Amino acid sequence: MHWIVSEEPPVPKLDVPCVEDLLLTQEYTSTTDKLQWLKIKLAITKEQIQQVAQLTAGQRNNHLWAMVRKNRLTASNFGPVLAAIRRNRFPPSLFKQILSSYDLSTKDAILWGITNESVAREQYCSFGDAVVTETGVWLHESGVLGASPDGIIHRAATYNYSHQDPEVAELLEAIGLRPEIMEVKCPFSARNLTIQAAITSCKGFCLEIQTHNGKASYRLKQDHHYYDQVQGQLHILNKSACDFVVWTTKDIAIVRILQDAMWTPNMEKLDDFYFSKLLPIIQQ
Repeated sequence: MHWIVSEEPPVPKLDVPCVEDLLLTQEYTSTTDKLQWLKIKLAITKEQIQQVAQLTAGQRNNHLWAMVRKNRLTASNFGPVLAAIRRNRFPPSLFKQILSSYDLSTKDAILWGITNESVAREQYCSFGDAVVTETGVWLHESGVLGASPDGIIHRAATYNYSHQDPEVAELLEAIGLRPEIMEVKCPFSARNLTIQAAITSCKGFCLEIQTHNGKASYRLKQDHHYYDQVQGQLHILNKSACDFVVWTTKDIAIVRILQDAMWTPNMEKLDDFYFSKLLPIIQQ
């Protein structure tokens, strides 16, 4: 008796440029206009964008996900970057955060979020038999900006809309729009609180209560970094709406967020930051 060992399946090849590899090429070092050359080489097609999103599904459990994100600016950092641009101050800690020089994998808050993200997604799917699938990194056509939403929504949750901004709900219903992506937050500081209690007692909590025609609802604060993250996802994936899910052991809130045209100019600012501020740090 003997074992027949099957061959390992081939590792999928990502058809996207690696920033670090481009910077080491002879062509780059010899070209006169290095910035323009890089912009041309890093730009990608719609087909490449789709391929990357498919091959990096599973995110942290997929080694290709980390490879694609390396030396790129992703939506989770859009908020801190835009805040730095407004202040015109770019501390070293910002670049360390973007380039993952800090190991956050053992932090309680990070572990809590990673562990409970799937729990929150399952609870979301229990409302009205919703259907959500995992996805990977979606790159902008520039090739330097990216976003990793926590799911692609094929059938949205049916939920208690007393927690939903009535104006947004009415607009979505009127024009027939449905949320197509999901972003999940499991705040460690509010893990044993209801959403309403967290709004009252947790400093810097992402949601706030608003009143419309005498009815209270939840809204994602527009000056919170999560708002920039969600808008970045909506713009990069070219989607109209996102279900922003905030989960605790005591409660869940689902806030539908529309793509904000007033936010759109930030995409150009982020692109400029990458090439003028972040790229020189990568080259060091």
